[in-house]
Amino acid sequence: MPTLAFKKYSLPNFDEFRTNLQEFLTKLDRQIKLLKEEDAAGDNYGKIILYLYQGLFSVVDAERKYRAGDYVGAEADYVEGTKLIGRFQRMNTNFPLEFQQEAERLDLFANGRKSECQALKKGRSVDEQIAFLLEALNSYTLETAIVEKRKIPLGVYNAKARVNFVQGLIKRLEGQKAFGSKDFYLAKKRHLEAYRHFVLATYFNPTYSPWIAEQNKTIKKVMNVIIREKAAKIWGEAFALSSEGQFLMCSEKCSLASKFYRKASKIATEKKDSMLMNAYSLMLRASMYEAKANDFLKNKNDAKGAIPQFKFAMKAMTEAVVALPQMEDKESLRIRWEAQLQYYKGYFYQTQGIHNLDNEKYKEALEFFKQASAEFKKGMKNAEVVKDNNLIQLLNKSLAEAKGYMGMCKTVLD
Repeated sequence: MPTLAFKKYSLPNFDEFRTNLQEFLTKLDRQIKLLKEEDAAGDNYGKIILYLYQGLFSVVDAERKYRAGDYVGAEADYVEGTKLIGRFQRMNTNFPLEFQQEAERLDLFANGRKSECQALKKGRSVDEQIAFLLEALNSYTLETAIVEKRKIPLGVYNAKARVNFVQGLIKRLEGQKAFGSKDFYLAKKRHLEAYRHFVLATYFNPTYSPWIAEQNKTIKKVMNVIIREKAAKIWGEAFALSSEGQFLMCSEKCSLASKFYRKASKIATEKKDSMLMNAYSLMLRASMYEAKANDFLKNKNDAKGAIPQFKFAMKAMTEAVVALPQMEDKESLRIRWEAQLQYYKGYFYQTQGIHNLDNEKYKEALEFFKQASAEFKKGMKNAEVVKDNNLIQLLNKSLAEAKGYMGMCKTVLD
């Protein structure tokens, strides 16, 4: 067939990122009407290319629905578009190569979008979504090869943008699946891979930039969980060391756990979560000083050395109570922390009393033990409210010690 026969037919140029869809549909509609007239007049070539234009019309209309989130309607139009393009492909053997290549590109694009729509339908499992997105990825990868061969720069950028976007979605879903299985390190790895793909997609087409911000939030959430798990584990180790009387090692663990919670606070995506993690960081800082104080008091029999440590513990615990966000489900925690603060206050006075007692300053010592006793009693009331048996026992023991010291002082003074 002579090349001149095609000169009246133009190759439609659809760019899904830059084309004004409504204007393009209007132009296509006018062209389709003209082609139908030529078909009616017996123009066989007009009839063949009509299929390509009608297919493209369905694809562009599907794209409009896809952007609006109507994935069911979009899928139906993409399917219709591929059927019409398929007819053109079966009948266009004599058309120039660029027409054939564009038809193949559009077919792959539409099939990729169709698979995306299937993945995005409500009720899909993660595995189903991944399977459909892998189909979309295959279509877009083949499309990339076509536009690279045709040396169409924008076409290459568009296709590569979609390839990386879909790869990002797949990795994101794999990350969500791993997170649900509590495999947080695999979740982190997959979400970082997703982030890299979204960055590449945005490089090829800036319209994907919101996904970078969204993925960054997701990574922070995963990292937050990982850091909190580390902090909780170290906190547990600190508690065990304290029970064994290894207070300096306990102090080091508390310091490390405090740092992890502070880091979790900085990357938290929610303000209240950030405040909560900061409060835990301060509470563990108080525990760090408490452990140091216990080393002075219980391992070295040095009450004087314990005094400033309990003072630091009081300060950090006061900050922790203030920093704890106002949340209904955290009210019992607040009361427990207030009891813990009163325990530190009690021991701040108790250690001063012991120091004065060691120096035979019985009157001064008695006053400190009275203050310690008052704080331990306040702490007992709070501990009983939240039914914290461990804290109740600890405060009971501390109160008994204070009363014992008071008795010693009174005996000497009397």
